[in-house]
Amino acid sequence: MLIFMMLTFRVLWIGVFTLLLSACAGPKAPAQAAWVPDATGWTLRDVDHADPPLWVLYERDALGADVKEFRIVGVVDAEPDVAMRALRYRLLDEQYIPEGLQRRILEESASTVVLYGRTPLPFPFRDREATEHLSFTHDPDAGVFRVDAKAIDPGGEPPRGVLRVPVIENSWTLAPTGSGQSVFTTDTVHDIGGAFPNSLIYGPICDQLVEDLHTVRELAASMEAAPR
Repeated sequence: MLIFMMLTFRVLWIGVFTLLLSACAGPKAPAQAAWVPDATGWTLRDVDHADPPLWVLYERDALGADVKEFRIVGVVDAEPDVAMRALRYRLLDEQYIPEGLQRRILEESASTVVLYGRTPLPFPFRDREATEHLSFTHDPDAGVFRVDAKAIDPGGEPPRGVLRVPVIENSWTLAPTGSGQSVFTTDTVHDIGGAFPNSLIYGPICDQLVEDLHTVRELAASMEAAPR
């Protein structure tokens, strides 16, 4: 989602140092936990240090050498319906809009949200814009809640000095564990186009994935504790 991609000047240049540090020794394989999925086709990028871990982060090549897909899988201490309310709040509430991002909700219903976002990039790079369509679905038989987000073409030409992001594809899935918890999976892939290297946003994106998981965990816990 563009909350991952649309980064401020400060965060983007933190990403440069994150990229350099990523050459250090990789993480150890996660401790066994019932919710840790089959990771065939993925490379382990990071893992929570708790035992058992609360989350595991993976990566793999996506559309090309400079485009990667990331996946975080973690556990939320709430049923999927509560965790989904927490996730929706995280995705749409104004308090979570990154500094510098110009964002507008163009359309909103229970099942559909359309967002527009624009962010400045440092000279000599052009600013980026994206319009995203979010679809909220629920499989009552499996008890699974899901959000799919994808950049769409709104038509017309972007403003002068602005580049329209060619690829944003994200999904969030909340599945029941059968013991009052949810397995939370986020998949994200971005190609921000132009001459700005995608590799510079990998570190900030992964940091945001971890932060968002913790935010959803905290929000879900407060919603569970709130009187009905």
